[in-house]
Amino acid sequence: MLLSMFFFYNLSGVAWTGDIIQDQYDGFNQINYHSPIGQSFTAEDSKISSIGIGLEDMNPSINSFSLTMELFRGEGFDGPSLGSVDFTVGEGFSGIFDVDFSFVSLVVGETYTFQLIDPSIRWGVRINYHTYGGDGSPIPGKIDYTGGDAFLLGNIQDTGDLQFRILSVPLFPGEVNLPKTGQTTCYDENGNVIDCINTGQDGDIQAGIEWPSPRFKDNGDGTLTDKMTGLMWLQDANCFGIKTWEGALDVVADFNANAGSYSCTYYTATYTDWVLPNIVELESLVNPETYTVGWLSNQGFFHVQKAFYWSSTTTAYYPLSAWILSLYNYVGQVAGSNKNADEIRYVWPVRLEQ
Repeated sequence: MLLSMFFFYNLSGVAWTGDIIQDQYDGFNQINYHSPIGQSFTAEDSKISSIGIGLEDMNPSINSFSLTMELFRGEGFDGPSLGSVDFTVGEGFSGIFDVDFSFVSLVVGETYTFQLIDPSIRWGVRINYHTYGGDGSPIPGKIDYTGGDAFLLGNIQDTGDLQFRILSVPLFPGEVNLPKTGQTTCYDENGNVIDCINTGQDGDIQAGIEWPSPRFKDNGDGTLTDKMTGLMWLQDANCFGIKTWEGALDVVADFNANAGSYSCTYYTATYTDWVLPNIVELESLVNPETYTVGWLSNQGFFHVQKAFYWSSTTTAYYPLSAWILSLYNYVGQVAGSNKNADEIRYVWPVRLEQ
């Protein structure tokens, strides 16, 4: 049996209900190789359902064929193994074969490599090179894959990537695909720390997806990426001072057009798609387990203020106001603030890392 393989992976966003995180399926050249073969990728979800491969039985004279897929942490096959799965491909199979990897937990933003092995080393694989066409020119409309390398016989191949797909974990009735709050401590009605066991408090239940550790990635250009949400934040949390709501929207727009006019700590990037965060994005920065200002500073942010920050979200019950997040006293509290009055708050731009 000769198996032709084409692989897919989602490069952006958060997927739900068993969706393909991204469908990467471009034109390709075909070259035969023997195992082991693999592909590295950057995790976009902490929990996955499966790694899927496109297989085609090129020689159906053999009734079935057994393969093994193993997942490693890091780039290549030398990192710690997260587990392996043996699976059997039936005679004449043609399509996507999804290999169950729901038992692993990934760290968003980290690199992993899967390896496909034929224990008997009796098969060949057609590598789908989608970086260039047959004449060596770029394929029109190709979406560049960033963050991964193809591995053939353990060696990196610079001429193209394999194609594969990863499915998200399906949602079932009663299941919520949300991150943990981060709180692990429990308290009585007087604010005293108590044992969490059987209290039913958040620190006892700790429902949700585990936080990446470390939570944020320093991009080396004056920005930090939250590996849990995929949001990129300006590392300087007080580059623009205090503004009215309209002033906050205006200064972010001007920053996109004239970043060089501002002195944001260590900022050397050239992004032009910063926005004033909505209230949910702002709240994602709160750590209920500890003092958020100090925690964010320890994560690598500068000049985080013990004060209020504007969101771009209007309060529906009173459209003359917008939601704000407090990092002062009632850490994590949200409230409404009048847009038209002389109420001035801090500004902390955000963008979605591509």
